[in-house]
Amino acid sequence: MYDLDKLIKTKVGFSLLSLIGALSYWIIYMWWNNIIKKYDPVVIVAIVYFLLLFPIIIGLKNKYTIPTFKKSLNKIPHSEYFNILLIIIFMGIYAYLLFVKVFKYHSVASIRLTEFIATVFVNIGALYIFYKNTITIKSLIGIILTAVGGYLVIVTTNT
Repeated sequence: MYDLDKLIKTKVGFSLLSLIGALSYWIIYMWWNNIIKKYDPVVIVAIVYFLLLFPIIIGLKNKYTIPTFKKSLNKIPHSEYFNILLIIIFMGIYAYLLFVKVFKYHSVASIRLTEFIATVFVNIGALYIFYKNTITIKSLIGIILTAVGGYLVIVTTNT
């Protein structure tokens, strides 16, 4: 059996994992686009979140005893609970807007491309701000070409 950590540490392994992730997103979005047309989207979101929680509950059951879990929980400062709550609220609102509303009005291709372009700009901004990197002329040209290409694909895609 191949060691997954060794594979992920390599550039090729990481690229392969990223490719699988990107393909998975397309498949999930295509499925989601079909399922919310058949059933109540709010119920589907509730099922998805329940299924996401189920492995966590099983993991807690198998790895932690209640006292061990409480001990680990007590290490988190109370101020962090507010931040966690804000993240949960934000993710809930985002999930509702994206998975309940956006899919009604836009194609999967349009959604994925728009997310891609937004991610490119956010990542560039984050790298520049948090790592104090400079943006070179080549990087700037790449950003502009990506944005223009993405825009052209979005406006020519039937949404």
